[in-house]
Order: sequence, then C-alpha cells, then structure tokens
Amino acid sequence: MVIVNKDLFNNKRKEIFGKIYIANVRNRLRELENPNDADCKRWIWELVQNAKDSISGQPNKKVDIEIIVSDDVYTFKHNGSPFNEDTLFALLYKFSEGKTNNFESTGRFGTGFLTTHSLSKIVEISGDIIIDGKTEPRGFEVTMYRDGDDKELLKGLSDTENSFNYFEYPLTWTSFKYKAMTKRNKEAGRLGIQNFKENIDKVMLFCPEINSIKLNDNGKIELDCNNDIYINSSSPSLFCSLPLVGSEAHEFPFIINSPDFEPDSERQAIFLDGIDIDEKTQKISDPGINKKILIKSQEIYKDLLKFICNNNIGKRYLTARGLRSIPNITRFFNQKWYKHSFIDPMRKILLSFPIIMNEKGEYKTIPEIYVPNYDYEENKNKRKIYEFIAQLFNVVPSYDESINLEKYIWRDDNSIDFVDIKECVNHVSNYKEVFLLKNNINEDVWTWLNNFLPFIKRYHPEYLEDYAIIPNMNSKFVMLDNILATSVNVPDNIIECLEDLNINWKETHIHKKITKYTTGTDHNIKFAESTIRDTLSNEWSSKVLVLMQYIPYIPCDMNIPCDMMDREFIQKRKTIYELCSVIWNMSEMKDGSGLHKELWNGIDEMVFDNLLSTIQNLKEINGQTLISIDFLNKVLKCVTKYYSDYTEYSIIPNQNGKFCKIYDLYKDSNIPEIFKECLKKFFNVDIKKELIHKEINYNIFRNVEEKGIYSYKPILRKNFLSNSISKNIKCKAARYLIRIVPSDSTNNQRKLFNLYKIFTKQNFSKNEYCEVNESDYNYGIWDYSNKYIHMIINDIIEENSSLDMLANYLGKNKEDTFNYLKDFILEFSSLGKIGKIVPNQYDELCNINELMNEGDSDEEDSDDDNDDENMNRKINYIPEELKDISKDLGYDVRSKLVHKKMGILCNRSMSYKKICRIIDEFMRKKYNDKSSYSDSNFRNGAFKLIEEYFYNNDEKEMEKYFEYTYSMKSNITIDVIIDKSDRETLVKIRNKYGDEEVRKLIEHSDEVKEALKYLEFSKNNQSSNNTSTTIVCSGSRSIQVTYNSEMDSYEKKIYNEVFNTIIKYGNDFYFENPNEEVGITGEAYIYELLLDSQKFKKVTWKMMNENGRPFRYNGKIYRILPDGSHYDIEVETFSNYKYFIEVKSTRYKLGNNKVPFLISRSQINMMELTKKPNNYILAIVFDVMSVRPSHFFLTMNKNIDENEDYISENNYSDSDESL
Repeated sequence: MVIVNKDLFNNKRKEIFGKIYIANVRNRLRELENPNDADCKRWIWELVQNAKDSISGQPNKKVDIEIIVSDDVYTFKHNGSPFNEDTLFALLYKFSEGKTNNFESTGRFGTGFLTTHSLSKIVEISGDIIIDGKTEPRGFEVTMYRDGDDKELLKGLSDTENSFNYFEYPLTWTSFKYKAMTKRNKEAGRLGIQNFKENIDKVMLFCPEINSIKLNDNGKIELDCNNDIYINSSSPSLFCSLPLVGSEAHEFPFIINSPDFEPDSERQAIFLDGIDIDEKTQKISDPGINKKILIKSQEIYKDLLKFICNNNIGKRYLTARGLRSIPNITRFFNQKWYKHSFIDPMRKILLSFPIIMNEKGEYKTIPEIYVPNYDYEENKNKRKIYEFIAQLFNVVPSYDESINLEKYIWRDDNSIDFVDIKECVNHVSNYKEVFLLKNNINEDVWTWLNNFLPFIKRYHPEYLEDYAIIPNMNSKFVMLDNILATSVNVPDNIIECLEDLNINWKETHIHKKITKYTTGTDHNIKFAESTIRDTLSNEWSSKVLVLMQYIPYIPCDMNIPCDMMDREFIQKRKTIYELCSVIWNMSEMKDGSGLHKELWNGIDEMVFDNLLSTIQNLKEINGQTLISIDFLNKVLKCVTKYYSDYTEYSIIPNQNGKFCKIYDLYKDSNIPEIFKECLKKFFNVDIKKELIHKEINYNIFRNVEEKGIYSYKPILRKNFLSNSISKNIKCKAARYLIRIVPSDSTNNQRKLFNLYKIFTKQNFSKNEYCEVNESDYNYGIWDYSNKYIHMIINDIIEENSSLDMLANYLGKNKEDTFNYLKDFILEFSSLGKIGKIVPNQYDELCNINELMNEGDSDEEDSDDDNDDENMNRKINYIPEELKDISKDLGYDVRSKLVHKKMGILCNRSMSYKKICRIIDEFMRKKYNDKSSYSDSNFRNGAFKLIEEYFYNNDEKEMEKYFEYTYSMKSNITIDVIIDKSDRETLVKIRNKYGDEEVRKLIEHSDEVKEALKYLEFSKNNQSSNNTSTTIVCSGSRSIQVTYNSEMDSYEKKIYNEVFNTIIKYGNDFYFENPNEEVGITGEAYIYELLLDSQKFKKVTWKMMNENGRPFRYNGKIYRILPDGSHYDIEVETFSNYKYFIEVKSTRYKLGNNKVPFLISRSQINMMELTKKPNNYILAIVFDVMSVRPSHFFLTMNKNIDENEDYISENNYSDSDESL
C-alpha cells in the first residue's frame, strides 16, 4: 500500500494559491497607487453596494448605514447580515461569484471592493460571522494588508490571516476602517464624500433595501430618512441601483435605474458596442440587454412628457436634457446606433409636446415657434438679439425660456426654425423700403432701427456690407459701401443745392432720423462743399456762376455756425460778386446760408482765373474805364487776400504803366526820383520797370520784397568799378547821389553833403536834393560814389596852396575854413587819396606823407608789442621854445609838423626825445664847425637852449636828452654865446668886482639871469607899451606872460600860479587835442562806478562798439570807437529819467590849486537842450591812472532854479550816493 504525503499537496496548493492571489490583485492595486477621479468617487458606493448585497435574498430586511469621517480616518458601518465563511474568504482573498446566481445582488467583494484601496491599502475590518454548521454569529476582527510588491503582498496575506481574532459575543455592526495616508488618499476621501452627497437622493429612491444612511463628516451630520429627491445635474443618468460613477457622459432628460444594466468591471460604463445576440449561445448579449433597456425608456419618456404637460409643470425645457448632441465616449460605445436608435426617436417624441413657453405664457411645440439662436454670441448681447427677433418674428419663446432652451436644443433639425441675428438682418433687407418694415413691427420703426443698426455695426459689421439694411435719405435700404455716410448737420437748403447741381446726395447718405448709427464717415457741410468743388473743379461752366450767386446773408441760428456768418465773409462774397458782375451778367443773389467759407475759396479760383486773365490781356493801363486804377486796387485787394495764385498773372502795373507779375516787382521804399534818374541817365538802368506803380496800394502785398536805394548797391558797385565807364560819367553820377541826404543832421553823409556844398560853392533848393531816413542800409549807396565826391573836393582844395588862399576862394574866414578842411580830412580820409591838402603849423597845405605828428610816447624805440600798455603811456609834446631853437639851428620843425588842431593824423611822429636829439646833433655839428660861431642864428639858438631852456628845466632831464650840448655847455657859452665884446665885458666885471663879489654873483646866478631877462625884455618892449614880460614854466613846458607895469607883485604871483596850473593840466583837459588815453580811462572809471552801483536801470558808455579797438581797464577789455556824441555816458533811472554825463579826467591829484578844464560850444548846447527831469552832468576824475582815483559830479543848468535837484559832491570816495 502506497502512503501519500498530504503535506506535499497542501504546501504546493498554498504556493499556487498565493501566485493566483497576486495575479488577481497585483495590476489593480498598482493602478490604485495613483487612482483616477472615477475611482476616488466610487469607493463609497462599493461599500454601500456591499452593505446592500449583505441582505440580498431577505425581502423584508433593510439595512442601516453609518459613514464616519474623523480627519483622515474613514469608517464605514452597516447592520446588514453577518459574514459566512464564503463571504469572508471572498473579501480577504478577492473572490466573488458575482451576480450569476443572484439577480438582487449588484456584486459583492469582487473587483469593485479593490477600489476602496484608493483610500488605503490597510483596512481594519470587524463584524459578525456564522461559522459553517453554526447558527449563532460571533464577533471577529481582522486587518487586511495589501501594500507593496509581490513578495510584500504574500507577506501581507500571511499577516492578514495571522491578524484574525474571534470574539465570544456578536458585534452587530460590520465595520471597515481606512486611514488615508498620502495626498492622493486624502483627495480620494473627499471626492468620495462629495459624490455621495450629490447622488444619495437617487440611491435612496432606487434602493429600497436601504433603510437609512447617516453621514458624520467631522461632526457634521446629514440625514435623509424621508426619501426626498434632491436634483443635481452633476449626478450620472445611469444607475444600477447605485450610480455608475464614470458614466456621466451619458446625459438623459431622465435618470434610468436598472439592476439589469450590464456595466464594465469598474462600473464606469455600460456596454453598447457589439452584437445584440451571442452567436454561440443565441442568448441576448450584454450590449443587447443595455440597448433594450434604453429603447424601453423611450416609451417611459413619452409618458413622462404627457404627465408633465397635463399637470402644467414648468421648466419643461429640461425634458430636452441630453438630446443636444451625441456623447463623446470611446469605450464600449456605438455612436451610430446611439444616434439613430435612441437620440433621434427621443428628439421626435419631444418635438410633439408643447414644452416651450412664449411671452404670453402659452406653451408651444418647438416647431410652432421661431427659436432664437445665440450661438457664438456674448451673454451680454443675448437680450438685445432676442428683442430684435421678437419684433421681426412674432411667435418666439420668452427670453428666459429661449436662454434655457439654448442649452439643450439640437441644431441639425429642419423641423426647427432657428432665427439668429443674421436671419434678422436678411429679414429687414427683404423689406426694401422703410415704410414696408414699419407695417410689420410693433414699435416705432426709426427707434427700432436706431437700436438695431448700432448693434449690427458693433458685433456683426460684415452684415452691413452684405445686406441692404441701412435707410438712405430716400427711405430705401442700402448696403454699406465706401460712399455711404451720415450728414445730419448738413442743412436742407444745402442738400437741395447739391441735388440742383445733379449731385445724388440723398441716395448716398443715411436718413437723418437714424441718429444712433454712423458708418464712421460723417459728411458735414465741409464735405458737401468739397463735393461741390469736385463737381465744379474740372472746367469752367455755368454751374460756377450759379454757385457764385449764393451769398450768406441770413443771421446766425442754432444750425449755422456763427463763424461762417461774420460780416467780413459776407462782404467778401459781395465784393467778388460785384467784381464778377463787371465782367459777366450775373442774376440776383441767392441764399448761401450754412455753406462754409472754404467752398467759395476753392471755387473762386476758377472765377479769379478768368477775371485776372481778362485784365492780363490788356497789357497796360491805357485809360479804359473797365480797368481803372481804382477798379484794379479793388481786384488786388480781393485777390491778395483770397487768391494766392494771383502772383502768376501780369496784372500789377509798374512805374511805367506796364502790367507785370507781382514777384517781378518790388515795393518802392521811398526811392528818390533823383536816384532813379541817376541810374537811368548815367548807367542805363531803368529800375522803374521793377517797381510797383505808386498809385497801387502797397499795403495789400504781404510777401513782396521792398527795394530801397540800398538795394541797388550792387548796380552802383558794378558801374562805379567798371573800366568801361569814364571817370567823367562816374563823377556826374556821384554829383546826383550826393544830393540824396540823410535827414539826421549829425550823420556823416550829411556832413559830406554840407562840405560838398561848401567846397563846390553850390546852394541846392529843396527840389534839387532829397532827404532819406537814417539807416545803416542806406550807407551802401554812397560806398562807391563818395570816392568821386572826395576826389572832387580834394581837387578843389589842392588848387590852393595855403589855408589863407582856400579861405579866400571859399569866401569864408580862416577859422571856419580850417574847420571845414579838418572835418573833410579827419572824417573822410578813408574815401580816397589825401592830396596836398593837410595844413602844417604854418597853415601851408602839404602832402600828408611830408608831415609828422607832434609828440610821441616816452618809449618811442620800445619793441614791446603790448598795445594796451602803449595806449596808456604818457605823450610828450614839443615845447615851442624847442621849435624856435630848432629853427635857429636850421631845422624848421614847424614846417614838418601837422597843424596842432588836426590831431594825430600822420604815420610818422616827431617826439620830444627825437627833437632833442636832432637839436643836440645840430649843436654838435655847428660847434665843431668854427665858421658857424659867427652865425647869429646859431648863437641865438645856442643861447635859448643853454641859457634859457636848460635853466628853466630839470638838469638831469637836460643832461639826458642833450647829452652833447649839456656836457659842452660851458665851452659853447664861452665860444659861441659870448662874443668878443661880451668877453671884454666879463673882464670889466672881473676888474670891477672882487673875488667874493663874483662868487656871490655866481651863487645867485638864477636871480642874475632873471634880472638880465627882465632888463632885456623891458628894453624890447619900452618902445611899444608900458608892460613887463616873464616866462612861466612847468616841467618841460613854458609860456611867456606879459604883465602891465601897473600890476603889483602879488597880482603877478596869483597869475603865475594860474598859468602854471594851466600848463600842468593842459594836455589832459584841452578838448581840441586832449590826452586820449587819460580821457578814455576816466570814462571807463565812471562807467564801472555807475554800473556797479546797481542804482540805475541802464548805463550806456557811448564809445563801446564791437567794431572798435581794444582798451584794457581794471582787468577787462572794452571795444571802443568814438561816436561824436557831446556826452560820454548815458544813465537811465528806474523812474525813466536820463542823465547825460560828460567826463573830464586828469592824471594829477587834486591839490590846493585851482583846476582848469574846458567846455566846448557843443557841450554847452547839449546842456541847454537837456530839460528836467533829465540832467546834464560833469564828472571830474583826478589821479585817473592810479589804482584809486577820486571824483566828483557837477550839474550844468542854464537857469539857477533848475539846481533844486543838485547832485551832491561825492567826497572823492568810491561809493556814489547820488548817481
């Protein structure tokens, strides 16, 4: 007998069972590592299903369910039937017989239970179990472990088995406890609870086995024990007792609950794809069962609709739910069958019932109404679209009904009349004219169109171009094109004018009653005018004259902008009308109110063209009455203001009467007739050809250049410089031009004119010369002619050899003649070559190159090029005694020196130093030539030099400048000055006086010399009168003074002091030939003093000129140029008064002596002309070349009562209290 080892089979069976278990759960558990949303929602229903299935086969038994949520712990409990061994093992080992033998069961502890592991793979289970062969239940507990890989799953199965425990008593409730650990576990817990709440109402309805369900969600309890229906559109439409979570794509107008549905293994869909009958078994297939259930529901749907309609139930549109489209399902689904066998019959049923309420509250079938179609429309527009549809199509649902119906109604059905905004547009277009539409809508047609058109423009602008729905001014509907526009502000009279001109304005413009719609182009009056211009701009026609009759003469009202109706514009229209009436026969004026100004400005161009062409063809003013100067001025006044192209016409007469274009002419800026005659007569240039006729009003021309005499400077230059024109002709032309005189009496050109009259001895009447305004531009006309005037005057002067002869020729006194000559030379030497016309110190007229200036700076031979320092050097003049000495020695320097009153004129100068050297050299030569000893002139010169000049001047200075003579003065005195008889006299003196007496004579030689001089001069003057003469000296200068013998010594002393002061200050204050640098420095000092005080609005130094020479003072460089004014500085106060200040300056300090200064006749005249509150003031400056000069101010008034505003003395300080 063979003995079988049973453990061998048991062990092997256990090993195989473990592998089968792993293969059964592995894949699903792996999916649940990251469960999808359907699994997360389904776990709760799997537990509910297990609770319900626990009492399967027990008709009278119901189950109670409790769901407890505490944070992340989910506990599911029910009081259904206890486990038996089969059901417990099916739970623990994932085994289920399904519903094959139990039609009441929806499947217990099968694949579906695995879905609960989306919460946790460790489940604590407790409850009651009836062991096979027993009748009474007893409690148990077990923990299910299904986490990890295959090895861990086997271990978990072992751990599960080992965790099983019995209780001696029953527990009554079966419990499943899950602890959500991961984030996805926790999300699954909440999704399941949420889905539970959404579907529990239907579950309670479809599962009578459930007595109650109690949810304790973290202390919040929801209870539904009354089977109330809670409608939630988010619930699935398919129930197999419990919701088929995941089948939400199947949306119906009702909920189908059938325990006979055949869902997929995960209860997420029903089978609808495949054959209805199994070919092998010839039994109905799972898809066949499901299709049969759906087709059966169609009859129930019809009954449902009947019930709803018969019982007046609202919101019937919901019965179309799910019929709008075919669901997008990819698994177990046959779209074609679903549409043709289920959806289409459902739709047909629905269309036969009155489910849509109109605005009257009546229910209609869908085919009986027009259904508003809001597809692709924004929500905010739907109400507006509905209102448009409701007016055009009377039978429509209410607005709210149409909005709700839109969610469920299907589109691809010819039995339904959908109406969208495009259909509305087409409907309006079919009416053709507004009055036909008016008869078919209930409200005011214009109000409706004013709402309809803006809406279409904003949201469907393309319809405006495709359909004729815009009413024009003829009340006909037209399409939108590039021409159509609004013209609300164009008055009727203008529109009629347009129509009269055959312009189809009404056809292309929107009706004026359309006020809320515009094409974006609004044609206003300006556009209307533009249209008129376009119509009339091609060619001249009678239409132009018709338009010219329209004159705006109606006063402004609310429809006519006032700026179009101003008087000036009205006058303009009348003026043009009057001008045209002279040329063409015009009918009476018409109303042009409302038309803009620019209309006529454009059309006027054709009118002006014809008008000006007519004038142009006349060529010149010839006395015809049609074109008089008055008429021409009216025309020009009009066209210069309103027709800029007038410049292209020859309509302006020149000064010869010929018509020219305006830009070929120039305004005559007071060009003298003398000038015009000069150019034509001597240079053959007729400038009248280019000058506007004098009777034409110049003021009307804005951009026409003026020409004055200065404009013809190039012509003068060309002809005066031309070699082909003779000198004689140029001189004649110059004699014409000199008669054009500046009106300013101080002007240099006027001075030249006056000199010309004097030297040519001509007296011009007022008709023989003309005055012109002073202008810098005018100087140009004399630039070339003055050369010949200068030549003429120069030639006249050269005909006389001396000042006396010239005075005799002119018939003037010598002083005046000298002044004329001086003015001519000094003022106009730049005009031409100076001939033999310059007076020397003997009044002989000489060539300037033969003469020298008298005096020069101390540093004559300096190589220093610093002009500023040179300008401030002291100028030494030659004393008259030296001139006499020079003449005695044979060098007559006066004949070589320019007249003193002529100032610095020559290129060469004779300085004090140089004349000293010349004299010293002559003395050396003559002394070395003993034959000259007997020459009385030599003796006189030597005597004057040694005995007088040396005596009266500083010895060191004499030794410096007369090096030879001073060293030899004793020898020269004995050999030359003292002749034989004189020497005999000295012997007599020696014999007569002892040594001591002679010594005293020598010690008091000065007194002896003075006594001798006095005796000599007394002797010379005894024959003429009873006078006495003395010499007053200061430095290198001296003067001879003759006193009356009756004067006592005190009087002579006073006069000596006065003359000494005059000699000292003379060079600085002598106004005819002052020390220039001293004077300019004083002016600069006073100018800066007044400017720095900041007491005055304006301080002007008359010599400052950017074209002047540089002058350095106080660290600044000024540009100065003498201007001939009779004052130096002009001051303007903040009260707008003026002070005219003449500055007198000296380099010497103010001492106790009297201070002399000279005032010219012109300065006195200036003083007399200056009236209060203005003032003429003298500024006296001492020690001007020092760092700190002193000064005071003196007023100069003719009358004593004008001294009330006396400007107080400055007290020689740098601060100025009065100025």
